[in-house]
Amino acid sequence: MEGLLNYYAADSFLHRLNPTIKLAGLMALVVAVTMAFDPWTPLAFLALGLFMLRGLARVPVRQFIRPLLLFLVLGALGFISANAFFYTPLPGRPVTILWQAGGVRIILEGIRVGISLTLRMLAIVIFSILFVATTDPTDFVLSLIQQARFPFRLGYGILVAYRFMPMWRTELEIIRAAHRIR
Repeated sequence: MEGLLNYYAADSFLHRLNPTIKLAGLMALVVAVTMAFDPWTPLAFLALGLFMLRGLARVPVRQFIRPLLLFLVLGALGFISANAFFYTPLPGRPVTILWQAGGVRIILEGIRVGISLTLRMLAIVIFSILFVATTDPTDFVLSLIQQARFPFRLGYGILVAYRFMPMWRTELEIIRAAHRIR
């Protein structure tokens, strides 16, 4: 299936790990990066995620660069610009105003907070890409059913829906081609 996040079939250390254990590790890393409020810790987690993608999982750069750039642009536009304009410091804390015109101002501390939030989001995205790129969806659902005691009726329903997605996509392309011909 085409999309931003796809499974990348390869033989690596991370591909061979149990999907439920990978999910637990992903959750632990996401919680750890969420607790960091400075920009350096999320940057370190981002570097760790990139190392794991390239070194331990052997995922090619073309597999993850598009979603990473998409979230970088969205984070830069959203988090950094919103915090630069609307940042409110704690009472008694000084602010450094970089630019001001009337009631509109850009605050340096807001930009720092926006950069920290963007790096945090990128670290979470890179760990999510790492999980999706190294985990076969079928193995993941079966692992959840067997090891995590996920309800088997729901799990197998998800598995059947996932298996039918390529067929639905093909049917959709046929319908679109028919509409274009008309």
